[in-house]
Amino acid sequence: DENAENDTMSASFEIPKSHKTGIRFRLRTNNYPTENSVKVWDAQGNILLNQGGFEANKQYDFKMDYPDGCYTFELLDTGDDGLSYWADPAAGNGYLRLLAPTIDAILGYFEPEFGRSIRYSFVLGMLTDQEDVDGERPMLIVGPNPAVDRLDIQTAGLAGQAGLTLFD
Repeated sequence: DENAENDTMSASFEIPKSHKTGIRFRLRTNNYPTENSVKVWDAQGNILLNQGGFEANKQYDFKMDYPDGCYTFELLDTGDDGLSYWADPAAGNGYLRLLAPTIDAILGYFEPEFGRSIRYSFVLGMLTDQEDVDGERPMLIVGPNPAVDRLDIQTAGLAGQAGLTLFD
């Protein structure tokens, strides 16, 4: 259209964490476990895990050993007070942690007083079908800046033909 002011748009977003070797979620329920359920779905919206019916003050591990791809983990609390709530000490205290896949190394903590839900989006394995390439990264170094009589140009890791135009 003729209006140049609306020709562009931008949005901020957080890139999900990438876990090449898998992860686990560890849930410890509080005194009201019937308020909690866990769900995991993939980027296409397919539900891979939907679990409730937990017991009070018990620990549950959820291993994320799905194929490479993008996923979301959600812990829901229908009581809207999370796993720990200062105004309801009778609820007890629970937690949700992010762990390494095979050892109990803690990779992350989640706030236990979260209200209705915790959502954690993540990537397992590679985002693309291209393997990481080990070797020299392409590089172009130009200096000094500012240049007076001489300009040094160094390259590394480049292949093929290239052009260079300098302006004063």
